[in-house]
Amino acid sequence: MGEQTQFLANDLYLSVDGGGTSCKTCLYDFDGNILGQAATGASNARLGVKRVVNEIMLSAKQAFAAANIDFENISNTHACFGLAGLELDRDQQNFYEWPTGFKSVILETDAVTACLGAFNGEDGAIVITGTGSSAVAINNGEIHNIGGWGFELSDTGSGAIVGRNAVRYALLAAENIEPKSALSDYILNHFDQRTGAMVLWAEAAEPKDYAGFTSKVFDLAEQGDDAALKLVAQHIAEISQLITSIMAYGSQKFTLLGGLAIRSAKLLPDNLQKQYVTHHGNALYGGFLRITKNLNGSRVTKPQKFNSNSTTQNSSTEKSPTQDPHRSAYVKN
Repeated sequence: MGEQTQFLANDLYLSVDGGGTSCKTCLYDFDGNILGQAATGASNARLGVKRVVNEIMLSAKQAFAAANIDFENISNTHACFGLAGLELDRDQQNFYEWPTGFKSVILETDAVTACLGAFNGEDGAIVITGTGSSAVAINNGEIHNIGGWGFELSDTGSGAIVGRNAVRYALLAAENIEPKSALSDYILNHFDQRTGAMVLWAEAAEPKDYAGFTSKVFDLAEQGDDAALKLVAQHIAEISQLITSIMAYGSQKFTLLGGLAIRSAKLLPDNLQKQYVTHHGNALYGGFLRITKNLNGSRVTKPQKFNSNSTTQNSSTEKSPTQDPHRSAYVKN
């Protein structure tokens, strides 16, 4: 990327972390200092380019406002859209063609930006277990990807899958196919004991809606509920499979990220606990790093798009961010 443009000292950098539950943005300056942050609604790429870009732009405006910077400076801003569900060429093309007004836009999967942030741009492996799931390892400038293909066929070990399994179990328990339990009672009560209401809800439910039941599944497992224990054990087996598979690409350490990371990490088998490490930075910081970092093997293969109305100069020098990845994010009032 350094061969395409020169990053100017007064340029801004917007990192986007888009998933099935939220769209988080963080505005940085040239040196990697955090200027402002914001969060809006779901922004998985599979939700459609119009809906997702609307969420990105809304969150971006709020981040600029938090930084007390006029949004007209978007024309001097390089953006990285780190999005879940961005594996398909069709979706990548749609996002690159959608006008936004940024000086440049680079697309990346949220798993890659999360991995970069977790290890401060150095080598390592991550497994994301949030609303969705995926795994990435970065070794010697090469990206290796597993999972992340979406709720319909993939996302094993994710909150959405745990939640869907819980709703399915409750339906089976209502018909006396599975034993009734505290978990099935909780979910059936949520739907006023009406299985028809459950089916109608499922017709429009998104992954984040299923994931909304996951915390309760873990809570009840801790209380000894047999059904919840069964579902959590299945979840840990799926996460362990993802970890083992991504570590096979040569990584010596991994971390878990996402809404279920802390609870899942405590339940990993002993052999995986030995290679588990806590992460440094987050996916937003990883998106900032991705704007200038050259990597091979990303599922997002299209080149970075530059705004033809912006002034760019050729340069072979990459910017070296200086932000301390250990410091806490700060949002101005």
